[in-house]
Amino acid sequence: MKRYLGGVDPFSQRIHVDETAPGVPMELRIVGVHADVRMAAARSDPYPLISVPFAQSPTPRAAMAVRATGNPAALQRPIAAIVASILPGLPLGDVRPMERVVSDALAPERFHTTLFAWFGAVGLLLAAVGTYGVSPSRWRSARARSACGWRSGRSAAGFSVRSCARAR
Repeated sequence: MKRYLGGVDPFSQRIHVDETAPGVPMELRIVGVHADVRMAAARSDPYPLISVPFAQSPTPRAAMAVRATGNPAALQRPIAAIVASILPGLPLGDVRPMERVVSDALAPERFHTTLFAWFGAVGLLLAAVGTYGVSPSRWRSARARSACGWRSGRSAAGFSVRSCARAR
């Protein structure tokens, strides 16, 4: 935030946003500043994030992250009770540990990597089977050429041209 606000206290600032609705500019009060985050994708470039009051939010949704040690599932009920005491009737949805959030974010990359690995393995298998299947015919043709007087070091094209020339 120092880059954008120049060392000024961010909580005393308001920002003007023109993109919330077409032709409706909005002034938002900053109520929270976060370190660089990756919201769109796990491997995207991080960017600074600010929080605004929920009533001023251009998108009517909220998310909460809780840092804790120990079992995160054990904190679900106490956190739900705290949220219910502040906003009764507000349900909590999609409560997950951060490991699962990151795992879900990386799932497409993991799928593509696995898919490409399988394509590589199938390609390698087909190449090995193809080489094995072609090799005996090559050995037979090499034996046939050597029986007709072809020596190693001469090109096969030269051999066939000379052989054709001798046959005439």
